[in-house]
Amino acid sequence: MRLAWSLPNVINRLAHIISGYVDNYLRLVTTTLCTIDQKVTIYL
Repeated sequence: MRLAWSLPNVINRLAHIISGYVDNYLRLVTTTLCTIDQKVTIYL
C-alpha cells in the first residue's frame, strides 16, 4: 500500500527533473541558434 502512495510522488519528481532538463536544453538550443543567426547575418 505504501508503494501506491509513493509512486505518484516519484512520477511527479521525475517529471519535474525531466522538465528542468528539457527547459535547460531548449534554452541552450535557442541561444545557440541565436548566436548562429547573428554570425550568419554578419557573414551575409
